[in-house]
Amino acid sequence: MKNFGDTLIRLRKEKGLSRIELIKKMEQFGIKTTENMLGKWERNYSIPNVQQFFALCEALDIDNINAAFHVAEKENPEQIIVKDLFRIFASFRAAGKGNI
Repeated sequence: MKNFGDTLIRLRKEKGLSRIELIKKMEQFGIKTTENMLGKWERNYSIPNVQQFFALCEALDIDNINAAFHVAEKENPEQIIVKDLFRIFASFRAAGKGNI
């Protein structure tokens, strides 16, 4: 994976979003964060947890983690599709089956 923070900044700016706008979009998916937290992710002081990461991907319209974050440099037929995972997470959460 290339530098997470630089990739996050690039993706956010490609969407024309400020930090505050991205945070508000994440809140639409039920994930609260702060500008300070997002700044730490962008500076590589910390990384988001899995729920925050899925909300980031949804807010940034990322369908393919591998392509967006350069997880795998070669095309892989078993690539993880974020929207499918987020739907699974959301249905699990809505069913009251606890936190993932």
